[in-house]
Amino acid sequence: MKKQLGMVLLTSSILLMSACTSAESEAKPIESKEHVQKDIQKQVQEGDFVFNVVSKKATYLQGEKPDIYAELAYTGNEKGVTISYGYSPITFTKLEETTRGYTFDASVPAPLSTGVPFTGDKPFRESLQPFGGYIPDEQKDKINFAKQIARGSMPKGHYILHAEAQFSVEKGAKQLSKPLSTVISFDVK
Repeated sequence: MKKQLGMVLLTSSILLMSACTSAESEAKPIESKEHVQKDIQKQVQEGDFVFNVVSKKATYLQGEKPDIYAELAYTGNEKGVTISYGYSPITFTKLEETTRGYTFDASVPAPLSTGVPFTGDKPFRESLQPFGGYIPDEQKDKINFAKQIARGSMPKGHYILHAEAQFSVEKGAKQLSKPLSTVISFDVK
């Protein structure tokens, strides 16, 4: 009986140790903040439209305004198309600061612009304007951080910027099935 109990305990111990080892080997390594990949230019294409988001640099100095823009171009065979969109066909929708774990959503007015001619020789272009909205009952550090961003002085950190092109085509090109969207990232030192 003692022999059987010993075998059961030994087998259980081996199974338990192998389960713990495999769980540890599946854990993803944590990247240090210095080695985070910075994607300073991204392009998305669907049908006759190309959406491009560009940061002029991978790293900005604290107090320096990031030079970032997004561009929407029509590349179809028609001479031009007519589109409708809200405030702009291009929106910077969200800014994440990964060092502190802060996320800021952009608030955009939504007037509708209809019947806007759009040709291949003149793309729409929007430059990043500082935004850092917050709710008054959020933690004080996040509120101060948001106020710095709104003043155009981005604090040190690693940032991920989400951008989107959303519009409807009235005539000439194939309707998009969803907004064109992408993200870029940059650092402030």
